[in-house]
Amino acid sequence: MMDTCGDNRFVIIEAAKNDILESTNIGMCEDEMKVLDSFLFRCWQMGWLKKYEVEETV
Repeated sequence: MMDTCGDNRFVIIEAAKNDILESTNIGMCEDEMKVLDSFLFRCWQMGWLKKYEVEETV
């Protein structure tokens, strides 16, 4: 996925989403899945997803 905003929010949100999907049964609830990306974006904005940040090596 291309980072159009100059940060790695999409990578962080995807990692958090995968962790939630692997650790819970949220995938069974269609209504909760519909809002998961939006909720994780808000968590990213608040700085709550720091544990999913990956150091980039150049």
